[in-house]
Amino acid sequence: MNWWIQAARPRTLPLATATVFFGAAGITWNSHNALVVVLAWLTAVALQVFSNFANDWGDYKNGADNDSRIGPTRVMQSGSVTMKSMKRALVFLGFMAFFLGIALLVYALVLS
Repeated sequence: MNWWIQAARPRTLPLATATVFFGAAGITWNSHNALVVVLAWLTAVALQVFSNFANDWGDYKNGADNDSRIGPTRVMQSGSVTMKSMKRALVFLGFMAFFLGIALLVYALVLS
């Protein structure tokens, strides 16, 4: 499980979090808006993790993550996660981000 956390690159998650919470700073808080913010935050984090996984997979597949790479060793480069496992994780995260985004849109635009 530690490898998946490393692949998610937790240091990049404040970027997704900041965009949502700075955007929410000016709203009038109520239970409806709070759920919209939570759904937006979950969607943003899922998209950020998806992007990080896709970057790891793409760099490995295209040969950018090799022995001459400068920076931290990526999980696929180290052999800790296989291409098949990463592809499965990308499909799962893609669906999760899609459904969270749809839930956000439905709740914010249709059920409001």
